[in-house]
Amino acid sequence: MFSLDKNVTAWYKVLFDASDCSVCVIASSETAHFVRSLVDEKPVLKKWFDGIADPPEFNNSQLGAWGFGTLCTCQEHEEGRMWRCRLPVIFPEDADGYALIKGSATGLATAATMCLLFKMLNMASKRGDLKNLQVAVLEMAIKTEPREFPIFLSLSPAASQWTHLSIQHTLHLEKVSAVMESAHGHMSRSRRIAGACSAELLGPENLHLSVPAIHDCSLSTCANSPRVSLELSPHNVDTALQQLTLLAGAAELCNLIGRELWPQA
Repeated sequence: MFSLDKNVTAWYKVLFDASDCSVCVIASSETAHFVRSLVDEKPVLKKWFDGIADPPEFNNSQLGAWGFGTLCTCQEHEEGRMWRCRLPVIFPEDADGYALIKGSATGLATAATMCLLFKMLNMASKRGDLKNLQVAVLEMAIKTEPREFPIFLSLSPAASQWTHLSIQHTLHLEKVSAVMESAHGHMSRSRRIAGACSAELLGPENLHLSVPAIHDCSLSTCANSPRVSLELSPHNVDTALQQLTLLAGAAELCNLIGRELWPQA
């Protein structure tokens, strides 16, 4: 896990755009160029698509399609570049219970794209050139044996302080819950295995995001998380649907914290 154990100048920021159910990642043009240079040659990540017929091609456009498939694009932005990744409809109209668990090539391609993007961005951590401080660092992965979709969130010391005022942030966390509900409903066509999405502060240093699953599926504060910078780890995140729903919630959380810490940004 990438530990953000001190406040540093931001090199990327993440938010959720409800207008088209997209996760957006913003970085400077220089950082975007660095990311492109790391993947100039198509990465060999076929293991991520084991069992998927006709895995999608990887795109690395300066402006236009970026990643596996076409749902993610790199666009111009006032601060440099923005990757906009529209969350996919993972299940077709006739999806059965097994498909709901297994997911689809589209969901896998979107998860793989975001995994790679955050991996590349985290390698650019010394290139901070945006306004204000980094709110958090996101990491995602795809494991094949057994199939798992872990996601990690490391909050900066400044953002971690935000969680100490739990009563004042009830409305913010309700917004995070609503975003996850919206994202999950969009991707699953409102079908779910069990439960609902929620974001809760169970204590000053106990942040918990959960999504529908047969068994508890969540992103929550580690038991041994350092007090200065809270780290959240996954539990039973077994599908792209669950991982991308948690990503949407984490993106909304980071944006809300950033806007409150630096309202003029």
